[in-house]
Amino acid sequence: LYLHPYDATLYLWRARVHLELGYADLAASDAYRALLLTDEARDDSGEYHDEATEALADRQAVGKDEVDAELGPEAEQQDGDGAVYALLERCSRRAYTILVQSLTAVGCLASAYDFHKQAVTTCASASDQRHLALLKDQIRGQARLKLGRSDELSDAELDDLRKSDRLSDHGTVRREIYPWNEHEPDRFSERTLTALNAMMRTVAPKCEVRVTELPALKPMATTKQEKARGKGYREGEEEEKEEEEGEEMPTITQLGLFATEDIPGGEVVLREASVLTANNRLHESLCDACSTAFTFPSHDDMSSSQGGGPIPCPSCDDIFFCSPMCLERAQALYHPSVCGKEVETIGKEVSAQESPEALYLLLLARALAMSFTTDTHPLELEAVKYIWGDFSNSLTSTSASTSSAPVSTLPFTYTHNINMPLHVLTKMDINIWTTLELTDTWILNTLYAKFRGTASARLSTRAGDSRPEVCAVHPAWSLANHSCAPNVMWEWGGEMCFVARRNKLGRRMARLRLR
Repeated sequence: LYLHPYDATLYLWRARVHLELGYADLAASDAYRALLLTDEARDDSGEYHDEATEALADRQAVGKDEVDAELGPEAEQQDGDGAVYALLERCSRRAYTILVQSLTAVGCLASAYDFHKQAVTTCASASDQRHLALLKDQIRGQARLKLGRSDELSDAELDDLRKSDRLSDHGTVRREIYPWNEHEPDRFSERTLTALNAMMRTVAPKCEVRVTELPALKPMATTKQEKARGKGYREGEEEEKEEEEGEEMPTITQLGLFATEDIPGGEVVLREASVLTANNRLHESLCDACSTAFTFPSHDDMSSSQGGGPIPCPSCDDIFFCSPMCLERAQALYHPSVCGKEVETIGKEVSAQESPEALYLLLLARALAMSFTTDTHPLELEAVKYIWGDFSNSLTSTSASTSSAPVSTLPFTYTHNINMPLHVLTKMDINIWTTLELTDTWILNTLYAKFRGTASARLSTRAGDSRPEVCAVHPAWSLANHSCAPNVMWEWGGEMCFVARRNKLGRRMARLRLR
């Protein structure tokens, strides 16, 4: 695919492999890309019409046997342009069926239903129609499970569920370090610790990163008596426990922040700025880089990294920054990739239900802009490389028992994981075909997993609006471990800050883990 990025048949072959490996989400993405390429080849005015058509012609000329093995033999043998068009139609039909099958498998039923309706009008053969009927039964079965219904769903009821937005489009997929991901570091190696502590010296000079053991959160368990009552409890609570005498508490290896010297209460322990931020307010008085609200300080305060502005971008008239420092960081790290592009309205002013997903999408868009601006692979960005992704097969060792079966815990939608990322890239004037090595769906899923594990959010300050409106990723801040009895307070207002708590006696914070 890297060598032949416009070949729809290659995407279909990879989709089949992804399905066989249990990655229905990646198969859906491949099928959608194949479908886009067939649309390009069909449309004489398409931006990539020539490339998509040429790729099909080349495949028809040199790989007909492989194509027939994958897509089935042609009903009628054709030559020249007729053969290319026939291959296009076969690819389109196969893309639809894989897309419907894959989206159904991950739980995106509304999108699967929509593509199924399109496929019915496209796939005219009797065998295709029989296959589509089976796929619709799968959608119907998944819908019954999600609705908790034991009776059958008629076609009319299924259609009514879709029209009334009651057909779920939110699924879950595997949250893991993909076997082919060569960018994920060993978070506990000396090399990683050296890199992290070099970063820490600039944001928290009295702290260092160390490997630490933390209690593992145990799954829900149910005693025989509670099963009879239909009641569950969490192991470790003070109610009934079934832990054997002398059983060791499961632990998990993680990274943590530790003070290297005594720190007085009230002192700022960590101060970290980040441009990996997002807000979903259109034309709001927020800095594009750090998302802090604008104020109007005196001239002497303009060198501050927060609380200033608005300072416009010199090249576009609708993006503003709170300080010269934020403008400089934006120009160096991400803004050139979006400057003057039609990306400002994407994911903005959405409904309360869509607000969290829109913020994660905007974080993804910012990471991609950072990648293309700095010529860095998205997973090699300093802001995301070392952060925790809660991967089910991570390098994090644990003494707790774990299942070897794949677990689907990463939220997934067709809109936010497949369609909108490609839309964002297109608006950034990025060729989505020749940049597959940087924009493949497994890369986006990995970024989403890391954002969901570490991003902080701020609720709207508008009266009566409780939606999250701003979010950010601060890699140093995210290394601190949670505690129900914390020894630091944190606040975010353009910069992320840790402040040492004062205890009752006003003593210094000892050299302990920040939590």
